[in-house]
Amino acid sequence: KGLEFPVVFVAGLEEDTFPFKRGQEPLDEEQIEEERRLAYVALTRAEERLMLTWAQTRRLFRDKLPKTESRFLLELPPEDVRRLGQRRPAPTTSQGWRGYRGQRQWERPKAPKVASGDSYVDRTEGSDFEGETIELGMRVAHRKFGVGKIVDIKPTTPPRVDVRFADGGVKTIQVSYLQPA
Repeated sequence: KGLEFPVVFVAGLEEDTFPFKRGQEPLDEEQIEEERRLAYVALTRAEERLMLTWAQTRRLFRDKLPKTESRFLLELPPEDVRRLGQRRPAPTTSQGWRGYRGQRQWERPKAPKVASGDSYVDRTEGSDFEGETIELGMRVAHRKFGVGKIVDIKPTTPPRVDVRFADGGVKTIQVSYLQPA
């Protein structure tokens, strides 16, 4: 029968991911049946608990792609499925870029959002930039790469920036590793 485990997690159960769509052509019935067989094998490895997850969006390079749950999830008997956590936003932090360390995910407070296209991030407590603002063009220092200039700001948690250093190279760096120059 194969190996079994007390708890099994199966992630990525989105249409076009599982079943996996190769190229632009729709899957034929034989390919769908093979993917269904693989799903069955994964699902039957759980002895006590099975956790199935899917994402509403996935990133492919810079594109954010909407996703739908896999047809295989929809085929499961509803009486055997308990749906959890639908449409919950990802946890963030307002205590600063280092503020969430050591806390459990569900205890994190909300963070100020940095919208795509914003050219600054408010600096917060616990950072070398306390009370200041990170802006495009700002000079910063990194202990390994030296002094550079911020050329892009990533609205991530923790915040990251692209810095062009003296050698012409651009590095994406978490802001907590930088100091004002």
